[in-house]
Amino acid sequence: MLERKKKQAVVTGVSLTALTLGAAIFVVPSTGMLPKLPIVGQWFQTLSSSVVIEAEPADRASQVLAAAKLPPAQRSPLLQTATQQGSALDRQRAKYLLASDLIEQGKGGSALPLLDRLENDYSVLAPYVLIKRAQAYTQMGDLAKVEATWQALIKNYGNDPASVEGLFVLGKKNPQFWDQAIAQFPRHPRTVEIAQTRLKQNPKQPQLLLIVAQALYSPDLVSVLDRLKTEYAAQLKPEDWERSRLVIGKNKNMPKLPKLTPKPLLGR
Repeated sequence: MLERKKKQAVVTGVSLTALTLGAAIFVVPSTGMLPKLPIVGQWFQTLSSSVVIEAEPADRASQVLAAAKLPPAQRSPLLQTATQQGSALDRQRAKYLLASDLIEQGKGGSALPLLDRLENDYSVLAPYVLIKRAQAYTQMGDLAKVEATWQALIKNYGNDPASVEGLFVLGKKNPQFWDQAIAQFPRHPRTVEIAQTRLKQNPKQPQLLLIVAQALYSPDLVSVLDRLKTEYAAQLKPEDWERSRLVIGKNKNMPKLPKLTPKPLLGR
């Protein structure tokens, strides 16, 4: 599997970064505050055009991977044909890619038949198939199925970073899901967005400040680090500061953080 993750092919679209292999990626719709941030905004823009992904040498003959390089309008007829022809893997890829294009066009109803049971046939991208299905149901206005799909994502793929998408959406009504995202995936971009939202409601939460401080793309990184230094230095552990130092690097404009030394254990 690791060997399989070192070969490249090009596909297009935000949720297609791991079309062939299901590499560890975050599928985050380009809405909300994250795409507006300096570095993350560039990330979303890059994913919306062309992204390098991984593929086996045998995939060089894949008609679907070749079609993936084309704009959605041009590849649509090719993908429709590929859903009925070619290898089983190419048929699954074509369904996923075509469904993703349809959702991007606001045609969730047309995408749903393509996604039907696709997580079983295309298990390597199973959590992302559920994300796409939830997005399609959202466009259809079927809120009951939207919630059921997010719940299935969290239940069946709770250890996959993709599950944060479900936690993020459901957490808007039930804060326990946001708590779970913070506990399980503190470095996920959606979790950073959760932390930023909660800090607006109550800025006196040092652990949430630390999540934002350790995100390279935070636009208010300097002010957050200043607050951690001046207001919460005594509450943080040495490793917290060290992780923040990795973010700061050699940037002279960043605040100088205290260098803390761990206290020795008793008897040593």
